[in-house]
Amino acid sequence: MHYQPLSLVFAIFIITLFHTIQPHHWIPFALVGRGQRWSMAKTLGITAVSGLGKSVVSVAMGFGVVFLGLQITRYMKGGEVLTSVLLILMGLGFIIFARKHEHHNEATGPILSDKTATLSLFTMSVFSPCVDLLPIFLAASSFTWPVLLTMALAFTMANILGMVFLTALAYNGIKVLKLEWLEDYEKQIVGAALILIGLALIIFRHS
Repeated sequence: MHYQPLSLVFAIFIITLFHTIQPHHWIPFALVGRGQRWSMAKTLGITAVSGLGKSVVSVAMGFGVVFLGLQITRYMKGGEVLTSVLLILMGLGFIIFARKHEHHNEATGPILSDKTATLSLFTMSVFSPCVDLLPIFLAASSFTWPVLLTMALAFTMANILGMVFLTALAYNGIKVLKLEWLEDYEKQIVGAALILIGLALIIFRHS
């Protein structure tokens, strides 16, 4: 592998790491993990699997860009709306069902079923591929398949590592900052935070 392809592989790894700083890559996982009373290991496991799904879709689109050009990105950006919708729906679910559980003195249990929460997070990730990074694949369109596959691997590793690392920090941060007087309202706070993130994505996407 020559210097130029190697530089591109390194670039996509670093850029992807910074790309995962965007809040919707990790905050929802930490919030839902805490709200569902998931362990750190389970939360990070779901984050990693969701990150893998996100990476597979993004890489597939990247290869599509190589062959079809950037036109493909126009048709996939609509799928990002689903991310915002799912976050808002999950947030509403936490708030609504938390109130119902309180009436039955069950406020300490999980609000959503594990299957529903997991599937929502995974779907959110898969339908919000890293469209902004696809031009990098276009820049590599003249390279060989080994180079493209190495880029795909670097992208996938960086995406999963970034999501898992930031989710772990947020998960521990929420745990450390948890105050006794907030325990009774924790799920409502989680729900409100998810809704705000979803609304912020819509606002910034159209700004």
